[in-house]
Amino acid sequence: MPTSRTSPTDRPPRRRMSYAARHEQLLDIAERLFVERTYALTSMEDIARAAAVTRPIVYNHFETKEGTFIACVRRIYDTYNEGLGSVVDPESAPIDQLRAGALFYFSSIERNQGRWLLLFTSASVLTGSYRDELVALRFKHVQAIAGLLRTAVPSVPNDVIDAAAHALSGIGERLGHWWLTRPDLDKEKIVDYFCSIAMGGVGQWIDD
Repeated sequence: MPTSRTSPTDRPPRRRMSYAARHEQLLDIAERLFVERTYALTSMEDIARAAAVTRPIVYNHFETKEGTFIACVRRIYDTYNEGLGSVVDPESAPIDQLRAGALFYFSSIERNQGRWLLLFTSASVLTGSYRDELVALRFKHVQAIAGLLRTAVPSVPNDVIDAAAHALSGIGERLGHWWLTRPDLDKEKIVDYFCSIAMGGVGQWIDD
């Protein structure tokens, strides 16, 4: 008996991905490539090829490679800042709030080291307004920390809060880099170190 064949016109049409879904897909792919290949060695063509789309589609979403990178970093910061706010209980003691934030931060590194490293790619890889936007995203993150500190210790002067937020961000970043070189240290230990160092600096304003 002759074998029946399905003609091209009988096949169900491929569903076009919505703009929002395509945007998220391209962000996922770009983030992965930036982590695996580094920013310098990833091109818009690489992103398009990995997504099985044409380059104009990628450019339609991000315009430039710099814009793609900024979009990836913005999404990571937005997700992190939202998560940080959700795990810190403003009714708990300040030291407990500090520890909850530290545990969330180092858990984020533990879950996805590549994504965390992407956040701290040097601003020097970008130029002009893109570099300024990357700096602004990092400053916005520090302000999120400052907002939590103001809730925890409302009597502390604003300049002290801002200084402490920048310092805590810096301590966390450097300890994060160090932790990646010390796989023998468990997460609880690195959280202990962070809280001890942080309290040594800001503890004079905090009552346990």
